[in-house]
Amino acid sequence: MEFLDAAHGDCCLIRWPGHAMLIDGGPAGTWRRSLKRRLNDPDDPVRSFDVVIVTHTDDDHIAGILDLMQANADAHDDHRPLPYAIGELWFTFPTKPPAEATPNEQDAYGASLRQGNNLAELARKLRIRWRAADLVPGWTTDLHGLDVTVLAPPVEATERLATMWKWDAEPAGFTGSTRRPDYGPYNAASLALHLEYQGVSALISGDSRGSVITNGLLRAPHLTADDALTVNVLHVPHHGSGANSRPEFFERIRADTYVISTVATNRHGHPHPEVLGWIVGSRAKEESYRLVFTNPPAASVREQLTALQRGRCFQIVEREPGRASVIAYPSSLAASMLP
Repeated sequence: MEFLDAAHGDCCLIRWPGHAMLIDGGPAGTWRRSLKRRLNDPDDPVRSFDVVIVTHTDDDHIAGILDLMQANADAHDDHRPLPYAIGELWFTFPTKPPAEATPNEQDAYGASLRQGNNLAELARKLRIRWRAADLVPGWTTDLHGLDVTVLAPPVEATERLATMWKWDAEPAGFTGSTRRPDYGPYNAASLALHLEYQGVSALISGDSRGSVITNGLLRAPHLTADDALTVNVLHVPHHGSGANSRPEFFERIRADTYVISTVATNRHGHPHPEVLGWIVGSRAKEESYRLVFTNPPAASVREQLTALQRGRCFQIVEREPGRASVIAYPSSLAASMLP
């Protein structure tokens, strides 16, 4: 399981014997900088995917997938063999901006809509099976031994994408972040998945909210009302945003490896300091686990991590300079990407 350098976005490559899955492609530039380079690694190429998944249509998730599909479309138009085989495409997207969006928001939503529609057109042109209706909480499938469970989005999130979501009040008794929960219509409709292969499990969060993911796990059911769930890899929701997680999320879902996909220069300040504190605070001081960063953290994040590490056993892992990805599982492997 590899997380690529996707700057402030997400791009995850998952492989199991004879099969592969690509989840998100990062923002513009990811294809050229890391994704194309990784897939064409002469020592370890990946040219065939059982499934390509776009969690939602934000640019930092969809742009690299558009580039991948365009590479196939260009080959198709030139009557050349397609460079990449894609079995299915999984994604859902809206058909118009939220009705109550401001003009600036209309522009932002419009960009996502254009990208979603472009992806749909490429899928049709290349005759790739496009799966959307099945992607609701509780839907499961077996992909050649890889068990996939959809945890999010809730059906009401996809149905309400044409309406601007309002901020809801926090539940009574909540203590923690002062940030308002993320009810943005596209993030609210982000896919989240539970994956398991021969006892190895991962939780892919996209930009979903922790409470939505927890509800999906309870419904699956991979989680019971009174117990915590441990996975091998937890992709931390929304690049470590405090608007998408709460302390109880990390208390209910624990991991051997926590992956934070972002870059130090991102304009949102991800990962937010409270999220790092919640992760570490959910674990006993003597517990061993890893925090994996797809890019070197900002100086303020490093300072916080140094303070959090005092008296604790967790490790900090960063993608090595010049490599296209960092390995999240198995933890014993070094990144094997081209320099």
